[in-house]
Amino acid sequence: MQAINNSNDLNIIIEEFKAFMGIKYMPNIDFVYRSVGDLDLNKKINSLAQYEFENKKHIIYLLNDFKSANFYKSIIFHELTHCLDTYLYQDEFEIGFLKWYKEYHAGQVELLKSLGVKSIQDNVDFEMNTQVDTLLEFKTVRSILQSYLEDLNSIIGELNLNNATEILNMLFIYLGKKSICSMYAADFNENDLDERNLIKSSIGYLFPAINKIFIGFMEPDAIKKSQNLAKLFYAKLIS
Repeated sequence: MQAINNSNDLNIIIEEFKAFMGIKYMPNIDFVYRSVGDLDLNKKINSLAQYEFENKKHIIYLLNDFKSANFYKSIIFHELTHCLDTYLYQDEFEIGFLKWYKEYHAGQVELLKSLGVKSIQDNVDFEMNTQVDTLLEFKTVRSILQSYLEDLNSIIGELNLNNATEILNMLFIYLGKKSICSMYAADFNENDLDERNLIKSSIGYLFPAINKIFIGFMEPDAIKKSQNLAKLFYAKLIS
């Protein structure tokens, strides 16, 4: 496979993303390449791609030696979703407190892209044992969801002000992927997911509200509520 390392490849992916989302415009994006050696291997969670909004500029960091598997396209779609949501909501919401929604939404888009969905408006039909391309192998959707949950269960008890962004990013990506399973996988059963450690964690008291707000594709009113939840959580965390 060819590496994704030129503007033509990226322009094609951006056009695919616009068709996928049913939009006609994306803001200008600076793509910055880095090598695997630039990653912090001591971090429990590492990004194969990363979006930043700096000085009103949209920047996406990519690995320059990663091959153009469908898996990596789904990761780029994830970051493009961050870019789109920042562009759409930067004047309406406080971007710093929009992170929960942005990760949730990007998790939804990433999984749909992994499943080969062409448009977010498509009628999607899959099973939890459907296999999708991942970093090293094909995995079932069920095992992907379980892997996220296992990782979360192992670190959620350590949640504090210093690592909150890292851990909560993973949590809301998980919830985004779970929402797609709930919406479209006929054999999805939430009882198969042991979320007791999440509920017992320092964010557990918000789970009843989270489960009411983070449902399906969220409308602006729900996004506003998610922002208020984030404010509430961080105010308590730093108090």
